[in-house]
Formats: sequence, structure tokens, C-alpha cells
Amino acid sequence: NNYDSVFLAHHLSHFEKISLARFAQGSTIIHLYGRDFKELYVCIPIDKQEQQKIAEVFIACDKAIDKTAAKIEKLKKIRQGLMQDLFRYGIDEHGQMRSETTYRFKDSPLGRIPEEWEVKTLEQLDIEIIDGDRSENYPKQEDFLTDGYCVFLSADNVTVNGFRFDAVQFISKEKDQKLRKGKLKFGDVVLTTRGTVGNMAYYDQGINFQNIRINSGMILFRILVNHIKFFSASF
Repeated sequence: NNYDSVFLAHHLSHFEKISLARFAQGSTIIHLYGRDFKELYVCIPIDKQEQQKIAEVFIACDKAIDKTAAKIEKLKKIRQGLMQDLFRYGIDEHGQMRSETTYRFKDSPLGRIPEEWEVKTLEQLDIEIIDGDRSENYPKQEDFLTDGYCVFLSADNVTVNGFRFDAVQFISKEKDQKLRKGKLKFGDVVLTTRGTVGNMAYYDQGINFQNIRINSGMILFRILVNHIKFFSASF
């Protein structure tokens, strides 16, 4: 009766996995026994009301996070719907979506599209599709650095929402110069082809790293002419 369960729940959730791992047992399946938790130290205010006030702060934070997550999910659905319409109907000179009542449309393998549009495969466009370097110079584990000249992308760096650089591995300038294809230029689009397939990221000048290479589980798209622009889209 001297402790607030909500406070305790948030306090326990603060423990990192690495802190709990020292109590874990097993090799194939790692597990914890109930008795293991008895050895955990927790810092508890003596005053239960203080515990509850601290818990209320976390409850308010959780509610705010839930509301934000719901808004983000709603915006994603709106964005997906807009993409389906805009990539089929386009926008007129007034910035309004075209409709078949005001513009002429035609049938295509992708459905009804504006009459002046074309449907082509990527192979028919002036786009180069580039693999990463898979030669004998491909970096080994001992070649990766925590800091260095060139970012060598991992699967964690190319997400469903684009690039993410929370954890980054590097290779030296010397190693980079030994590799041939697979180095990014501004305007390239990276696509994951192994593991989580289909994540895409657009490399522009807003990215802080000047030297980036894809790994063997990725390809990049490079536009060869200036009348085509890439959009970060979900297929």
C-alpha cells in the first residue's frame, strides 16, 4: 500500500535491456525468472503522493504520444490517397487536381491517365540502376569504423520513412577509393533489395554526409537527364 503501481511500471520500463540482460539465463532462448527481479534496485520516494505526481507526468506524456501517433497515422493515409490520385490525374496550371470533366483522359496499363501523359518502364527512361560494389574489396567487419571518411549504409539506415542515421558505420578514404560503383550522388534514390525489401530514401543536400555508399543489399536509381525528377513515393 506504500507504493503506486503506475509509478513502479514507468520506473521499471526505464531499465535498458542491457541492465536486465545481466539477470538473463539460457543460450538459445534467453529468459528471466520472476525471482531475478527481486535483485533490481529502484529509487522510490517515501511519499506516495510524490510517486503519483511523477506517474501523472508520464501518463500525460503517453497520452500526448498516442495523440501524435494517431495524427501521424491519419496523415499517412491522407498522403497515400493523394499519391494514388496525383500520380494518376496530375495537377493543372491552377494547382488543382485534374478531373475527367475538365480534361481528356485515356486508358493505360495503370488505369485512366491524362491524355498527354505516357506510361513507360524504368528501363525506357533515362535512369541508371546501379548495384553496390561486390568485388574482393567489399568491406569486411574489421574495415568498419565508428567515425571516418565515408558512410557505408546498413539496413537500419534506409527505412520506410527515408534515411535514418542514429547508428552509422564508416569506412576509410583508402577503402572507399578501392571500391568502384555504389557511391551516392545528390539526386540519387536508394532502394533496399534484401531483408526489408522496398524501403526508399532520397539523397539530397539536406543530408549531412558528403560521402555515402550502398551495401550489397541495396541498389540506387540515378537520373541521367534533367527533365525527370524523383519523388519519394511508396509503390
